[in-house]
Amino acid sequence: MNLPDINDIITTQKALALCRHFSLDYLVDRIEADLKKYKDWTFDGCSGMKKWCAKAFLAGVRAGGTEVFGLSFSWGFAHK
Repeated sequence: MNLPDINDIITTQKALALCRHFSLDYLVDRIEADLKKYKDWTFDGCSGMKKWCAKAFLAGVRAGGTEVFGLSFSWGFAHK
């Protein structure tokens, strides 16, 4: 699976594909329960952070941000 890059547009279908790829069945169920509620959004690497920090977090995850490093993180989908 091609993971998104910063500034990629994430459609609901792309979000569902990502959730399925990572076996996030609870998110698949939640999204599919009300598809119209979700809108396209621009991937920023790590929502709610300054651009430089989001890029650093994304790079860390892509490099292998696993529990082995003693770091915890969570990817999620937000909506208003």
